[in-house]
Amino acid sequence: MKRNNQRAGREPDAITRLTRTQMHDLCRRIHTAVNGDLPAAGSRRLGLYQSIRLVPASLRHNLEQQLLAELFDISQPTVSRVLTAWTPLVADTLADNIPTTDDLDPDTQLIIDGTPAPCWAWRDKPELYSGKHHTTGVDLQVACTLTGAPA
Repeated sequence: MKRNNQRAGREPDAITRLTRTQMHDLCRRIHTAVNGDLPAAGSRRLGLYQSIRLVPASLRHNLEQQLLAELFDISQPTVSRVLTAWTPLVADTLADNIPTTDDLDPDTQLIIDGTPAPCWAWRDKPELYSGKHHTTGVDLQVACTLTGAPA
């Protein structure tokens, strides 16, 4: 099935939920931020675009590295190296885009809820252990409008 080329840049990718335009912007911002000195991990097999695309795919769906390797037609060790090298770059580049409570409209009614996100059990981080849930994790607070749209 062919895609309409006029809409291709505006439709979110099913794996990353980013449009092609957003991905190109992210690639450009990362390339600029590191002055072209990009990590070697994945550069031969994937290139800049696919290396960066692997990061939101991994974070959005919490997929196993072996499955990501199958999807991107690379080895699991390459997935590991790419995620290790590129995730901090993506995070640093997008840090200014993370909304805070200051960005919320104080006159809008919102629904606030929390959910635990599991993580590794780090011995030097006992504050990550939840006695209520009997596991380690980080509590994420989520705000949405009364219609369910993210705030």
